[in-house]
This record gives sequence, C-alpha cells and structure tokens, in this order.
Amino acid sequence: MKSKWFLVLVFTMLLTITGIFLSYWRVQELVLQYCYDLKNPKKINFLSLSLTFIDPKQSSFISTETVKTFIAYFRQAKKTYLSLSQPNTPLSVMQDLARKKISFSDYLELEEQAEAKHEYHDGFVWAMAGGSPNHGIISGHVFSSLSAALRKKKENNCRPINGELKVYIESVNRGVYPDAMVVCGEFEFYAKRKDVITNPKLIVEVLSPSTAAFDRGAKFRFYKSLPSFREYILVHQDQPFVEGYYWENREHWHISHAIGLEENIYVHSIDAEISLKDIYAFIEFSSDVQMKLDL
Repeated sequence: MKSKWFLVLVFTMLLTITGIFLSYWRVQELVLQYCYDLKNPKKINFLSLSLTFIDPKQSSFISTETVKTFIAYFRQAKKTYLSLSQPNTPLSVMQDLARKKISFSDYLELEEQAEAKHEYHDGFVWAMAGGSPNHGIISGHVFSSLSAALRKKKENNCRPINGELKVYIESVNRGVYPDAMVVCGEFEFYAKRKDVITNPKLIVEVLSPSTAAFDRGAKFRFYKSLPSFREYILVHQDQPFVEGYYWENREHWHISHAIGLEENIYVHSIDAEISLKDIYAFIEFSSDVQMKLDL
C-alpha cells in the first residue's frame, strides 16, 4: 500500500516539475507532435490530459479556463491527427464514415454528388489537395502537347485524356485521378462506366509538394500493377524538369530526364518528343531554381 502511495507521490512530483518547465505553447506543440507520430488517439488523449493537470505559469492546479484551453488544443490536435493519418481529408458527405471502409461502387455514387474531386484508397475516400495555378497551367500544357504529338501520327490508335477521368486499379483497390494519360486501342471501362478507365498506357503526374512523395512511391507501385501500363512521366512545378520511366521488360524500367526549357522529353509509348518550353509556357520560375542540374 505504501509503495502505491509512493508511486502516486513520485508521479505527482514529476507532473509538477514538468509543469514548471513547460509553457503552454510547448504543451500544445508536444500534443500535436504526438498526433503526427502515434497511431492510437487514446494515447494522445492520455498524454494531453496528464499534461493539463498543472498550470505551468502558476505551478499549481489549473483553473477552469485553463482546462477549457487545453481541451480546445486537444480537439484541434485530434482533428489534425485524423486528417494526417491518410493522404488527404475525408469526403464531406461521409464525415461519419471517415474511419470506415466503403465499396468502390459506393464511392462512385458519392463522387457524382461531390463538388470537389476525391480519390479512393482501398475503402477510404479522401479529398484531393487543392491545385495551384502553376499546376493547372502545366497539366493543361501536358495534355495539349500529347494531343499535338498524337495528331501528327498518320496511323495512330492512341488518345490523350486530361485529368477529368479516373483510373481504377483493381489489384490494389484504388481509384485515382492522373493529371493526364494516354490510352492505346479500345477504351476499357470499369463496370461500363465512361468516367473510369482501367487500361492507360501512359500516365503523367504533375508533382506538388504535398503529393510528390506519394506520386513517386506508392502511387507508382499501384500503377505498375496495371497490365496496360508502360510509361510514367513526372513533371516538376518549381523548375523545368521532367522525369520519364519506361517499362522495357518485366524486370527493368528505363529512366530518362530532361532539364531546362531548351530540352525535349522523349515519350517512348507514343514515339514522340515533347518540348519543355511548351510544357512550361507562361510559367515564371524563381531565379534560385533555374540552375543546371547534372544528373
């Protein structure tokens, strides 16, 4: 019994010492950091409440107003955790299902009613990050350049598609919006829907700071599982830099790049070159990023 009270006393002393040295801002920052790192919101709840037993300014038990302040901090931190635990924010009409899985068919029905675009990730629906003016301009130029290149072909069964159509990747149960793509041969649709393609040959993504790692990593792996997929092009926004990945065989991807407005990127899947000057028309770059990269 004595040992139990001793532990309680030690714990109380530790909390008191912690309160003396921690400011309100530091406590809030610590709770938010745990929101990023921990996977269990209950642990976050315990941490935040244990740190709010003390008023750091007065080194005494906190007032009612301080409790309310920390509760507000925690609620905001929990919202941050929920939004960062997946690629993006849940679909507004599905707030009550934010942590539950739904079918791809249900997602398509909800997407028809939504005002903004959302992607489907194995049962979860997440809002796409808002695009920048540069992203919109570059995406439009990529589509226009692909269209112009394909029109020059006398015998051609490939068609470019802009970012309005979805791609469904059955093997990983994902539905996403590429910035542009090319389909060669007949269109193959999911469940006869005209807004969901399943057989792109070429996919283009314009990189954004919030999605670049995902586009390079997991999303590329998802695309690789498509039987028709042969080429992946990544277009940077902050500098005239385009990367190309072309499937040579089951074991090798050929990597290429073009850097600078005077360069062209060769697109293997349609046997055409696209000028970076056309892709980046009307885009102004900061002087500190217009450097010659030697890759």
